[in-house]
Amino acid sequence: MIANASEPGQKIAVSGTVSNCSGPVANATLDLWHATAEGCYKHPNHNNCPDIPGQTDQFRLRGKVVTDAQGQYAFETIEPGAYPIQGGYRPKHIHVIITHSSIDQIITQLYFQGDPYIKGDFGADHSSAANRIIPMMKTTPSLWQGRWNIRIPGTTTGLNPFSDPAAGEFDVLVRRQGAIYLMHIPARISGQGVEVRLFGPDGTLVRRSLSGEGPVQVDMTFLSGGAYLADLRWWTARGLHTESVTLRK
Repeated sequence: MIANASEPGQKIAVSGTVSNCSGPVANATLDLWHATAEGCYKHPNHNNCPDIPGQTDQFRLRGKVVTDAQGQYAFETIEPGAYPIQGGYRPKHIHVIITHSSIDQIITQLYFQGDPYIKGDFGADHSSAANRIIPMMKTTPSLWQGRWNIRIPGTTTGLNPFSDPAAGEFDVLVRRQGAIYLMHIPARISGQGVEVRLFGPDGTLVRRSLSGEGPVQVDMTFLSGGAYLADLRWWTARGLHTESVTLRK
């Protein structure tokens, strides 16, 4: 249950299976968060959403689910609202970080069929999002249901997960090799670099770089231990896309 029972909005349920080329994937974690029904994010650094009595701001509309032995997951929440951005609106979406030992992190967003703001959106209107735009069955007024079967890159020995066809279905794929992180971004415009701003555990800017072709590389060999935040910015055919990735030394 991602949303508290007192959270206003249309209740929705999403379920599915996480699998790779070898079959269902157990113990994959889905970290989920999204905006309120009014289209704002109620976190400690966002103060423009109405308060709900009895609810704290911290981790409101955010939670984690873990797949079972058959790779199955399910969660209930409310339908997030669209919100204005420069030049239009972002479609309704749920942020998802998928973590598993085979790929480290997959960072992406889930969308809903029929949303009028998908067309022209920098995150939803391209081929990598096609399998993440799901229909919702409005069979009962109280709960709409949808299914998202997630196919992640394979784990066959010697196989580069970035070359797996499933790698093209997400926004960012992160793979760790010792102290070096490699990040694959399928929807970037060919020839365009990816800007990386790396912030240290204390929030200060540690490094700023612009990558070339191929996976984005962040070498943390000579950094002290702790959790770092990498802000990624790249251009798609629909505009500038940004994502944040947590990297640990």
